[in-house]
Amino acid sequence: MFTLKQYQQRTLDTLTSFLKKARIFGAETAFEEYAAMPNKTYEPIAELPLTPYICLRLPTGGGKTYLAANAVKVAAQNYLDKDFPIVLWLTPTTTIKEQTIETLKNSSHPNREILDETFAGNVEIYDISEFERIKPQDIKVNVCIIAATIQSFRVDKTEGRLIYSHNENLETHFVNILANKPLSLERIEDSRPDSGKIKSSFANLLNIHNPLVIVDEAHNASTKLSYKVMERVNPACIIEFTATPAANSNVLVKVSAMELKAEEMIKLPIILKENQTWDESLADSVLMRRKLAETAIKDEHYIRPIVLIQAENENREITVDVIKKYLLENEKIEPEQIAIATGEQRELDNIDILSKDCKIQYIITKQALKEGWDCPFAYIFCSAASTKSAKDVEQLLGRVLRMPYAAKRNDEDLNKAYAFVSRSCWTNSVSFLQDKLVRMGFENWEAENALQPNLMPDTGKIQNRNENEFSFTAKLDTSYFAQTEIKILELRENQNGYAVMKLSKDTPRELFEKIQTNLPEADKKVFKNIADFIFKASILSPAQRGEEISVPQLCLNISGEWEAVTDKEQYLPDGWNLLDCKAELSPSEFSIENKGKIFEIDINGDKITNRYIQEILTIDLDNLESDWTNSELSRWLDKNIRQPDIEQPILLEFLRKMIEYLNLTRNIPLTSLIRTKFILAEVINNKIGKYRTEAYVKAYRDLFVSLSRNIETKSESSFLFKFGQEYQPLSIYEGTTKFNKHLYEHIGAMNKEEENCAAVIDSLEEVKYWARNIERSNYSFFLPTSTDRFYPDFIALLTDGRILAIEYKGGHLLSTDDTKEKENIGRLWQEKSSGKCLFMLSSKENLERQIIDKIKEE
Repeated sequence: MFTLKQYQQRTLDTLTSFLKKARIFGAETAFEEYAAMPNKTYEPIAELPLTPYICLRLPTGGGKTYLAANAVKVAAQNYLDKDFPIVLWLTPTTTIKEQTIETLKNSSHPNREILDETFAGNVEIYDISEFERIKPQDIKVNVCIIAATIQSFRVDKTEGRLIYSHNENLETHFVNILANKPLSLERIEDSRPDSGKIKSSFANLLNIHNPLVIVDEAHNASTKLSYKVMERVNPACIIEFTATPAANSNVLVKVSAMELKAEEMIKLPIILKENQTWDESLADSVLMRRKLAETAIKDEHYIRPIVLIQAENENREITVDVIKKYLLENEKIEPEQIAIATGEQRELDNIDILSKDCKIQYIITKQALKEGWDCPFAYIFCSAASTKSAKDVEQLLGRVLRMPYAAKRNDEDLNKAYAFVSRSCWTNSVSFLQDKLVRMGFENWEAENALQPNLMPDTGKIQNRNENEFSFTAKLDTSYFAQTEIKILELRENQNGYAVMKLSKDTPRELFEKIQTNLPEADKKVFKNIADFIFKASILSPAQRGEEISVPQLCLNISGEWEAVTDKEQYLPDGWNLLDCKAELSPSEFSIENKGKIFEIDINGDKITNRYIQEILTIDLDNLESDWTNSELSRWLDKNIRQPDIEQPILLEFLRKMIEYLNLTRNIPLTSLIRTKFILAEVINNKIGKYRTEAYVKAYRDLFVSLSRNIETKSESSFLFKFGQEYQPLSIYEGTTKFNKHLYEHIGAMNKEEENCAAVIDSLEEVKYWARNIERSNYSFFLPTSTDRFYPDFIALLTDGRILAIEYKGGHLLSTDDTKEKENIGRLWQEKSSGKCLFMLSSKENLERQIIDKIKEE
């Protein structure tokens, strides 16, 4: 079973919270609270105003299909309230549909494993063309996933006509439809003898069961056709997955490319090299592949670096055959190491490209490769084509970004991707490729960082002397330079009459400009690249220069061993027992009232939305699990709210008592509890969470207030939290203030008051470096609270070696209980640090004086 990456877990957690709230308050209210972008207005499908319609944005390589399989679990448990929902899984193309079906049917594939775990193996997968095979019993005892393309529902397609047509094979599905259900169902046309009868169509079958709709690559499906399809199938919920949402998409979660890199899912940066001609680019690609292959031999896993080569169409000059001939004759590549993947030649079909027995090292294609084809061994993209289709380039770039084994390699060269293009074919290659990365889901600033021009495009002109010093050789008239300039540049002529000079970050900028002016045109591009690199290197962030901020952590002495406080379970008392808590829900916490046609569920004073109530009312009560007992309902609840820190016998007994109390003491019929079992599960889960929180709070106060002698802020290396190379702001600061001491090149987003606080920190001579501490990031420093983690806004390394943590609060928040608890734990962290740490709660008034006074504390 795959372990979810942190960004995947964050995505699913947000989806869970959204759906839970939408179940009670509706999608619009829930979206206001959880939307990825503040102040974004929720835009429902006009014909389905109550149907949650949200988008999860993940860059290429983020594992959208696996997340979608997990989303089925989340939606079933937190919104659909069905043991076995129907899922309509829409893909952009037939190829992607077939590959999705293949993974969902493969019992050893992670996509299927999560479904089998969730639904106890009761999973059936269908191609849309197989809908006649679905029987009523299949729907009753299995989650049924039907994969289709959005084009399958076009009425001008044969497949589409079949979906909407009356089908006798489906009539058994429509036998027991309740009278109040068929209002939105399509009926047989007037010209037929059975005019007015409900169509036994697959579209109507979906409509009855209110499917969950998963939309893969949603930007391909945001059309009038797709909205019309949604209206006809009547989904309970629509979840889109895409790298590039449409402007009107309700983006609930936005994952950054830097998160994927930090989770070792993709190779970055992309090293871009421009050559004069296509054959030079091809030659460099061969050399780079050989270099990477030598490096890969030392890797713990098998890696065979592959070059993806983009050729031109047959009516142009640099065709597939031309490139293959070049590889065979000029580079002496063996024929079995070359594969051609075009519409006419499919030499990758039925090939296991990752197998050790596979010999392929070069793949030549014209446009995009087969959709869904995935090969993490692809490291190098080489384009000999002058026509740059945006879609093709995006797809080929996506192929070389995926990291082998989804894990960082030991050698840094294997953690990068490479692109070789020729100036004769490509113009403005950097900006063009950056634009393609943005279309693949990168933010603009991420795309700029992800693409790094190679600094040695012409062999022999540049030589590295050290990290920031280069020797540059070119045709140059040295008579234009004064003796002082010649001395600075160490300018001389070699035996061939070429000028050789030293360039570094200390070279005056005006000298760079003078050299640029007097160079031949052929050398100006090369020189500009090296100049740009040197200027950029001179302003590298401290982290890029290898600097770190090491922060002592609060530690507990547990049975004689010191441990950094990283988890609330470390201070949860061993004696906490759920059976010591009342297995009761008051009427204000949960109530059900059946008044004829009105069926009300009240949770903490909030009425369940009409959608949920109406779906309960349309249940065929003849098929209700009326033979369930208290014990059976308890076991169902146990399966759905399993608690990792509570032994199963204890949880089962608590649930049995809870059902008994609701049934016998509160007089709620068992059938009503069964009908609302999903809601009941959530309410009981929240009640257990409340009891657990109360235990945490008590234990926290006992430990961190009464028994603080068992606590130290430890500065030994094994207990230090380090702000190192990884930094993952979901959004960055884009204001106008220039900061000089931030540890990283980019700064996490700040509001205006936080920006002012950061400006003060940056201006102080006592501060060496500082970092904007990103909330809820695994790469950020935190202190424990009784219920959560506390991430101070700023962490600063002072010039005397001490660490200063600053939490900024607006005046209206200074006196809240939450702020007081944060201040208390911050002060404890300071007090227990033996003078190595400082903590302060800052506010707007006299901000600079507050910080200076804190730094002066002994």
